[in-house]
Amino acid sequence: MFEQCRCERPLIKCGGNGCVCTICGKPERADFSIVDWDKVGREVAATDVNAHQVGGDHYRCGYQHWDFIELNGIGYLEGCATKYVCRWRTKGGLHDLEKAVHYVEKLMALYKEGRRLPRGHASIKEVDHFCRENKLNNTERLVVVQLAQWCCIRELEWARDMIKYLMQNEAEEITTAVTNIATDHPDEEMTGASLEGAPKNDGQE
Repeated sequence: MFEQCRCERPLIKCGGNGCVCTICGKPERADFSIVDWDKVGREVAATDVNAHQVGGDHYRCGYQHWDFIELNGIGYLEGCATKYVCRWRTKGGLHDLEKAVHYVEKLMALYKEGRRLPRGHASIKEVDHFCRENKLNNTERLVVVQLAQWCCIRELEWARDMIKYLMQNEAEEITTAVTNIATDHPDEEMTGASLEGAPKNDGQE
């Protein structure tokens, strides 16, 4: 007989293997009611905290990143990596993707050393809802799926490689844009203002 949850305020989530508390990971007690996660997400998204953002509006949407991470019990390193994947187009560009790779590689290193196991789990339905609200493309969605559901090193390697694929495509697009500008204006000196529409990193995390 498995030990049951004894958390004072448990958060119960159900799946194919039954209902467990996402705080302690133990099976629910009979007197616990199941949390309506869609309702919780809507209530959290409507709070004043989510309506206010320091340093921009790149996280503001119907389902914010920190809610996705916290409501699904996802770990810190996975959270940081997915944060940069979600915001790179509107915030830090390639620099954000480099940070995302770095966090995934740290996670891989800890796993190989036997010091880190998967934490949390977001269903495909939950991931799809989050990705729609944040307007992520298919490659970005696949990265989020892997990091929100990973269970082995191969899945982390896949997530890292997909982020690198995004980096490669972005670098090629920037090179093409610079080439086109230089061709259209051969007598003008290229400056940072020439890429005024590109995402900028202002040092804010």
